[in-house]
Amino acid sequence: MNMKELMDIAKDYPWFSQYLERMPDAFAERLEVVSLKRGETVIRKGFEHPYIYFLLNGMFVMQNEYFNGRNFSYAEQSAP
Repeated sequence: MNMKELMDIAKDYPWFSQYLERMPDAFAERLEVVSLKRGETVIRKGFEHPYIYFLLNGMFVMQNEYFNGRNFSYAEQSAP
């Protein structure tokens, strides 16, 4: 995604624009916009996750899934 496309998206998110203005070009060139469905897993414990995520809208829930199948939610955050 090029910087113009990113800035077009960022115009609706002033705080994100500030990140983009200071971001090295090498990072900005690798940015992708991803839309996720409700309940979709983004990062799984024990797996590599070499990405940085910016939550532009919606919310995320951090959960731990135990071997017995139980889930424990220990954090929730809405987009700014």
